[in-house]
Amino acid sequence: SFDELRSWLDDKQPGWFFVRAYDANDELLESLDFRYVRGLEAIEIDEHSPLPSPQGHRPVKVVLRVAPGVVVSPLDSPAMIMSLELAPTEGVFSLAASPDAGRATCRLRSETGDGVDVVVHAPRVWWAFTADGDEEKPHAWTDGLQPLSTDDLLPTSPMHLSVLLPEPGWADEVSVGFRDGSPRRVPVPRSERVLHYPLRNLGEDDAVRRADGPYDLLMSVRTGATVHGPVVVGAVRLTADQLP
Repeated sequence: SFDELRSWLDDKQPGWFFVRAYDANDELLESLDFRYVRGLEAIEIDEHSPLPSPQGHRPVKVVLRVAPGVVVSPLDSPAMIMSLELAPTEGVFSLAASPDAGRATCRLRSETGDGVDVVVHAPRVWWAFTADGDEEKPHAWTDGLQPLSTDDLLPTSPMHLSVLLPEPGWADEVSVGFRDGSPRRVPVPRSERVLHYPLRNLGEDDAVRRADGPYDLLMSVRTGATVHGPVVVGAVRLTADQLP
């Protein structure tokens, strides 16, 4: 039973462990590996949306509650961890609102010095507008509204909406479209973290034809049965000769 396993683990130092399940014929059914630290009582992550508010992403507070004698030591750079408070029974830190700060690694050590690394994940989605041929180049990822022009929607436009997801397999679908228009539902390959969608596919949208002023480009993300968003990622501005 799990209680028997836990009692056995409590006599061990922190580390990696393996559980293997066999059938009556000693055939392996399943093999699981896991980390275990006696004294880790809870990991609490502030509730947050993976898509930003109109003001952008905010730092995410993380609390690791531990028993006396367990030491919490973050391993990531200060650029990822904005603030840090260590106490005898908890480690509190904030993950920065940055594309590089979606996860943090902490080392939990017992009084004997043995330790285990624990990864804390705060999923957040970012985006950028990129051109053909730039897919492999570093992008200036953002969580704010970006200006677009009607030229970006022409059939010859090289521009894409590039979406940075927290990790491969995290999302099932991204929807892109204009406010009051028909969103395009784009499946996300399970092996991909970055999705590129050509803006020229949106040039014939009814919302473009009806526009008599600036119009917003929206994005939402579906994970399982949950839809996050929509959020405004860009706004198309009309030139003076395009205004009614």
